[in-house]
Amino acid sequence: MKKRGTELLSLILLFFAGCGTDAMEEISISGSWDLVGFEGENIQFVRSEGHAFYLATETEIYRSEDLSDWTSQNMSQILKEGEKVRDFLVFSETEILGVVLFKDETSPEESEQYWDNFVSLFRTTDGGENWEPLYNEFTENEAYVNSVSADSELQNTYAVHGGNVARSLDRGLSWSPVHWFDDDKKWVPHTNVGNINVNPFDSSVIWAFGSNLVTRPQIIRTIDEGETWDIFNPNFSDGFGGGPVRDVLFSPGNRDKSLIGTGNSIQLTPDSGETWERVYDGGRILALVNGTVTDEAVYASGRLFDGSDAGKLFLNFTPDFGRNWQTFIYEDGPDDVRVNALSSTEVNGQETVLLATTKGLFSFSVIL
Repeated sequence: MKKRGTELLSLILLFFAGCGTDAMEEISISGSWDLVGFEGENIQFVRSEGHAFYLATETEIYRSEDLSDWTSQNMSQILKEGEKVRDFLVFSETEILGVVLFKDETSPEESEQYWDNFVSLFRTTDGGENWEPLYNEFTENEAYVNSVSADSELQNTYAVHGGNVARSLDRGLSWSPVHWFDDDKKWVPHTNVGNINVNPFDSSVIWAFGSNLVTRPQIIRTIDEGETWDIFNPNFSDGFGGGPVRDVLFSPGNRDKSLIGTGNSIQLTPDSGETWERVYDGGRILALVNGTVTDEAVYASGRLFDGSDAGKLFLNFTPDFGRNWQTFIYEDGPDDVRVNALSSTEVNGQETVLLATTKGLFSFSVIL
């Protein structure tokens, strides 16, 4: 791993008002920050898949087995000017599903032709040498893919588009709708729900999330593998949690318990979204990931706006699924930075959190 500006951090305990009164599991950790690579680049995603690591910049997907040497997966070859990588899903070393984000602006002269030829979903089966467009329901009737996710066995792949959810049993070649947001049953988006997560511990639980058309939090979820769906528009009574739902994290031991990250808090539900409790309010939380140092360990990050640490790279840790929090600040790290995604993995026998940021890929190595 490429290391720069390593800083050994002692434990910082911050107990936030309203975070619960449960006794904190006794645990003492410290950690060290490192710049892994891609300094100054906007890293949108980072994932640990099997024995390899994958990340996505705005225009490319990369693979590494040691966090040092990164190999391009050549997705940039299929991007038109102005398009970006929107999401990806790794099935194997050779097979990847890639999602393309359309260009922000098109002139009136090019708009019709651009959308008539836009394809949002591509697949490679040879490790990125070639990418094939997947022509199916998502290239018809004004539809395109926002986000993809799969169950832990990679048997069922799900995609969301504007509140509509579809399932593929053949890794993206064909799709069948499992949830229509509106009765007209068209792929035209009816809401800004554009992210989807399958519970890795119970594949019958699937959450699509984002916001409604007035940017209030919105969740569309099933607890029976898509047979029935419920739509939630959480109205958090304490005044926190406005704006889109940024990420969803599931409890390993309780399928009904989840955390969501919002524009100014982390909210916990013990009953699959029926009720909510604010467990953190220290910043905008854009990314959540399960840890392994305890059964309910969670890491969270995003963007700090207030106080002397505003704009600093940070990582929150809870050993008890949100009841108590510790915060680590990278004092020597980049300023004006945002964390887009997190991945928890093991490096040299040590739990390590990878942080995909707007200023590069960073790591936090946990020391027990």
